[in-house]
Amino acid sequence: MAGMAGMAGVPATAGASATSPGDGLAAEQDGYRLDSPTVSLPAGRAVRYPFTITGPDGRPVTAFAAVQTERLHFYAIRSDLTGYQHLHPAMAADGSWTADLAPLDPGSWRLYASFTPETGPRKGREFVLSRTVAVPGTATTVPLPAAAGSTTVDGYTVTVQGDARAGTAFPSPPPSARTVGPSPISSRTWPVTRTSAPSTRTTRRWPTSTRSPRSTGTTAGRR
Repeated sequence: MAGMAGMAGVPATAGASATSPGDGLAAEQDGYRLDSPTVSLPAGRAVRYPFTITGPDGRPVTAFAAVQTERLHFYAIRSDLTGYQHLHPAMAADGSWTADLAPLDPGSWRLYASFTPETGPRKGREFVLSRTVAVPGTATTVPLPAAAGSTTVDGYTVTVQGDARAGTAFPSPPPSARTVGPSPISSRTWPVTRTSAPSTRTTRRWPTSTRSPRSTGTTAGRR
């Protein structure tokens, strides 16, 4: 993912990132903030991650538009892309959220919240905010593979066509990615818009690496 802190063997600092509008690597954007008292999580066991989304008025946001049937999509991604979880946490009446994470391997993880406010000054706009957490223990970092236009994992081949560049508008026609699976029904093609943080939109954003992240936990409802 373009510009993601803590990738390619570079450790990320636990907590909020410096503001970097629009790339999903900041804890705050346009007055909306992902807040959590947690900067470290234990390794090797299921754990709960509490957080809130606050609005420009500093109060927890409680009204979210449903995107792909969910009010918020939550992602946990290890810095070397060897760990990945996509969750749909539950929100309490006071606007607090709790993500039930499956056991995490030691290392640096970035936690993303993707949401769309249903009210307020940015009503209808999609946000992707994130924070990092440290998972103590002996961390083994796996180097990212060299960039390539195609890769095969578990019988599925993904091929990216076109020249996508981070931070720039895509050319016309846009580049596309095709996934070819073991059977025709598992094959699909969709456009690529940018390389950045996870997106819950129908149009996918692709990482700059061809590694397919290993899921370390629940991916029910994974998009």
